[in-house]
Amino acid sequence: MISLPSVPRLLGLLALLAPLPLPLNSVLEWPVLGLYLLLIVLYLRRARREAPPLPKWAMNLLGLIYLPVLFLDLQMVAFRGQIVQTVIHICLFTVVVKLFALRSPRDVWQTFGAVFFLFLAAMGTSVHPTILFYLLGFAVPALILLVRLAMLRVLSRYDRAGEVLERTPVAGFVAAATCAMVLMGIPLFVLFPRMANPFVGFRGTGTGTQIYAAGFTDEVNLDSIGGQRNNPNVAVRLQFSGSFPPRPELRLKGGTFDRFDGRRWLNGGSSDASVLSSNDGLFQLSGREPREWVEIWLQPLGSKALILPVEALTVELEAPVLNLERGGVASLWRKPTGVTAYRVGLAREPVLFGHRPLSAIPEILAMEPDLKDPTLNASKVSPQVAALAAEVAGEGSAKERARRLERHLTEAYSFSLDFVGLTGQAPIDEFLFRHQQGHCELFASSMVLMLRSQGIPARLATGFLGGELNPLTGYYVVRQSNAHAWVEAYLPDEGWTIFDPTPPAGRPASGDFTGFSIFRQAYDYILFRWDRYIITYGFDDQLSFVWGARELWYKVRNWLRGFGDDSEESPAAAEAPAVAETAPDAQEIAPSEPPRRRGLTALWVLLAVAVGVISWFYTRRGSPDGLRAFQRLRRLLEHHGLELPPNATASTLGERAGERFPEVAEPTARVVDLYLHESFGGEVLDETRRRELNEALSQTRRGLRQRKAS
Repeated sequence: MISLPSVPRLLGLLALLAPLPLPLNSVLEWPVLGLYLLLIVLYLRRARREAPPLPKWAMNLLGLIYLPVLFLDLQMVAFRGQIVQTVIHICLFTVVVKLFALRSPRDVWQTFGAVFFLFLAAMGTSVHPTILFYLLGFAVPALILLVRLAMLRVLSRYDRAGEVLERTPVAGFVAAATCAMVLMGIPLFVLFPRMANPFVGFRGTGTGTQIYAAGFTDEVNLDSIGGQRNNPNVAVRLQFSGSFPPRPELRLKGGTFDRFDGRRWLNGGSSDASVLSSNDGLFQLSGREPREWVEIWLQPLGSKALILPVEALTVELEAPVLNLERGGVASLWRKPTGVTAYRVGLAREPVLFGHRPLSAIPEILAMEPDLKDPTLNASKVSPQVAALAAEVAGEGSAKERARRLERHLTEAYSFSLDFVGLTGQAPIDEFLFRHQQGHCELFASSMVLMLRSQGIPARLATGFLGGELNPLTGYYVVRQSNAHAWVEAYLPDEGWTIFDPTPPAGRPASGDFTGFSIFRQAYDYILFRWDRYIITYGFDDQLSFVWGARELWYKVRNWLRGFGDDSEESPAAAEAPAVAETAPDAQEIAPSEPPRRRGLTALWVLLAVAVGVISWFYTRRGSPDGLRAFQRLRRLLEHHGLELPPNATASTLGERAGERFPEVAEPTARVVDLYLHESFGGEVLDETRRRELNEALSQTRRGLRQRKAS
């Protein structure tokens, strides 16, 4: 059995920690993890009691029992589409069986290999910054285990090696090794070649990176957006080139819907969408010149839709094509699985795209008078709703009637989330004539149907309204709670126009900067920088880093040489000689003094710092503790010809040194004695004894030098 009692416990602790992030990444089922953790806890209790391992026949029996489970697991691969989960299940089973049957260091190494595979799977499928704490929590006990195993292998020939190693302190070494890993890992991460897909099998979600937003798919019911009002997950981040958004309200569009079946909205599909090709990564939505630019970072929303401000004119994006649907929504060719970064050129006012309604095109109506316009489809408008619309809208232009309907809904009805998920068979009629309160989908849907009953083309639009300004970085944070629905109506003289019938109290507002929001914004800043410089760190970032380091080196070199950026010859000074030559009556200009070589002062400062560091090091070295003094004594004696076996004890060293070098027998014995008192007697050497130890070392060094010289 393992001669170190701490080894099985450390291995069990690592086995307990290794798979913890996997269920959060949708790689492992929670019931499977619960059963696994229960078995590991049972093993740790057995290890504390030092219970005997399972016999080999029990291991073979467990392997046979697992075969049917493995067969069923392999059958499920076709449904899951990934074999990673099956491999992880096998690895979990292997770890449990091997832990209960530990007998030798070889079993420990095999089990540690399986545990390390689970650790790699957890790291490879996690994208949340909290994975750093998991990494640190796993690395520390893993280093302690490896150190114990290495020491056990070296001293396994001694009967009491286990007892000695259990009392050997390793905290300092583990701390230094952890710091060294961090210091080495940072430059390796920065400079190591990037991989196209750094995830094992598929990308994990960490603690909820993947967001399934409502209202950005092919359909939206009358509760989907209202149910997101308490969702604090970040959906979009924006950074404007100016100080503020171009308009007082920040409105982002992600979907349009023109077909209503009485309980849900459907879009027209992408069959008649126009395909936009890029010009060096730039997609032109309009021929107008942008007045302002905004950088956008879009979280994966489970949709192809590209969230854009309603003022968007151009899109700068690394994509081959963009689809512009008939409702004026830009979409990608596939659903993004990570953060999508793009740049958008903006106008000063909303610019709504989309096909003109069929009713607004006389040529088409003349050719097909019975052609139905989806934006005028009023088949789901009840007679009561049509009568209310006619009463409220009154007479006048389409714009005037639309404004009256908008104002009526805003003033006569109130916002409430109490009816999310409780709408009946006729939700619009119940909202308008019974409850008279509801969420934004009910307000917007009611206005769309009322406009259609008045012969005004209208459609439902979904997206986000408002956002929080993060003062740490200057970008705006748009959360799922900012999800909103509004109306787009087609006016003969103005085209598609935005109307928002939801009362102001029910519209998502820009977040106020309160005490709690400080912490929330700081947390969002960490998440954003993590996603930008860790998860999506790529080859272009590496090139920028290399060029930045090169420029920094040139600046430091010039500064050390005495020619800083401000010491370069100014354009006026460069032109002075030419002016003096061309002006006949100009007085002779005395040559200016050469620039002062500030580098000499800098070198003196660096030299003084180096001398201070060296002095501190030798001062610390001059008063060593017992262990360091003994190590120096051993190296000193071996340097002067004393041959010692690797396993020589301190007493053996003192005896051999006294026999070989009688001139230094006394100071050598004093160093050995103080070392034994400190390391095995439990004493702590005070400053007086440390100076005595240092003096004994100095006497030994001088005596050996005199012996060599004579």
